[in-house]
Amino acid sequence: KESFGCTSPATASTPMDPDEPPPTRASASAALSNISTLSSDVVLLSDSEDSLSNILEEEIMDLNSQLNRKNSVELLNNVFSLNCMCEYHQNPALLLTALNRLMNSRYELTSFIKLMICEQETNDCYSRECSMCNTNLPSSFFIEQLKAKEVNEDDDVTWMIWERNEKRTELQRHTTSITTLLEKLDSLWSKFLIHNFYTIEQREYIKKIKSESSEKGTAVVQLDFAENFTLLSQAAVQSSYWSQKQAPVFTVHIKMGTGHRNLVFISDYMKYTTEFVDQAQRTINDFIKKWYPNVKKM
Repeated sequence: KESFGCTSPATASTPMDPDEPPPTRASASAALSNISTLSSDVVLLSDSEDSLSNILEEEIMDLNSQLNRKNSVELLNNVFSLNCMCEYHQNPALLLTALNRLMNSRYELTSFIKLMICEQETNDCYSRECSMCNTNLPSSFFIEQLKAKEVNEDDDVTWMIWERNEKRTELQRHTTSITTLLEKLDSLWSKFLIHNFYTIEQREYIKKIKSESSEKGTAVVQLDFAENFTLLSQAAVQSSYWSQKQAPVFTVHIKMGTGHRNLVFISDYMKYTTEFVDQAQRTINDFIKKWYPNVKKM
């Protein structure tokens, strides 16, 4: 199932093993971390109604209460805000998933970063210029873990990574030695670390200026291109599939204190250029001047 532009794990539709013990409250609660939902009242645990029969009614009620709790909402919010869907984030996450599966561990990127940098972190820790932690690499940490578990570094391991091949970015599967996997993670680490720092700093700055906005002061305007909207005709002939037209969708969010406004620009101008953005900004400027004349800054 898809929501928030993300694909839920395949385990949601995997048939249950008849020999597998019924799910417990703990296992059902743990499944919350793998669920993307648009509403706290609707949670899809499985495509099969039969597989739900093994979950007690009180356990489902307990899940609903967890979803409705404020801290659960904040948890879901953190999941979607901390992890962007770029290659800098997703590729290290995929490699870490392979290592977790190999060693039966549960390291996550956000917590693993803390193991690689100083406890009293600075900007230099993220830019790899800190004299105390600039030599720390994921491979050094995991090699010690492998030795403790008596796992040979030359053993084979299967891992996934996003790679660009022939003008396409596709998810590729590799089977290599554990050493090769660790070397790949090391090669991605520096760029991931600084990118993660920029992502957090940008998010916190936007949060700060939004909190300082008001209808009599500053309006914070966020704008970006969304996915093109395909224009379909009702009862269209099959051959029209190859000549479908599209329209760019340019989304705008205006934040002013406790209030906000959402705008969408739909155009037949198919180029994502500064000219398009400039014209959109002029229209946004006129809109704010008309409806919020007390705003002094954007």
